Amino acid sequence: MPWECPSCQTVQADDEVCPGCATSKSTWTMVVNQTRAFVIGKKKLLLLRGVADATWAPDDPRQEAELVPAERAPVMSKAAAAGVAARGHWPPPRRLLRVRLFPNKHKDLTVELTVNFATLEAAELALPFEGAPALRDDGSVDVLVLLVRGEGEAPTFPGVHVVDVSEPSARGFAPGIEVAALGKPARALPTDDDPVEDDLEFDLVLMPVAGDEEDAGADGGGGVATIGDLDLVLEPVVHEDAA
Repeated sequence: MPWECPSCQTVQADDEVCPGCATSKSTWTMVVNQTRAFVIGKKKLLLLRGVADATWAPDDPRQEAELVPAERAPVMSKAAAAGVAARGHWPPPRRLLRVRLFPNKHKDLTVELTVNFATLEAAELALPFEGAPALRDDGSVDVLVLLVRGEGEAPTFPGVHVVDVSEPSARGFAPGIEVAALGKPARALPTDDDPVEDDLEFDLVLMPVAGDEEDAGADGGGGVATIGDLDLVLEPVVHEDAA
């Protein structure tokens, strides 16, 4: 069977050597009982987010208990994020964008993030990996990104890149971002569709009220308060973890 020399682009018969470089077919093709090592590049990146609404300390293993592919880039209000930071917690896993890198031998772990605003010029940011990378058993490491919106200064979290995507538009924040790393092409994500306003929840508050003296205690003496002396009041409060 004729073969083509990859260096000289000449065609020879199966058992002939290339007249230009003296290469034979057997030097570059696979032959019986000859093993050749092929190196397949494994560097890649995944965009992930959690599903939990609760918040935990940064070293809590529940941070990574359930992760799913990120189809949208989550955004959190600065007010809600500040409340979480005050407790020494990380944001809820569903609000953190995890850029999971499989660097193989690639040494630069910088994540390039572009914020595509609707009314402002796009912002291009370089998010370096902080500290020495401790690779998982599968060879991966995460760069954590929190997108925030709203007025005031953005809070900070250890080990998390906080990026302000606020803009003076009807929506209040950029409609999308692009993420690139390890020399891979940028991947675009629309930002989260959650409401701009923080979620409201209700706390159950027991408030003492004035009542008849004979109703004030179980024995009618008024010395011990009972449920009869309490009104149930539902007060709307901002749930800091739900934004």
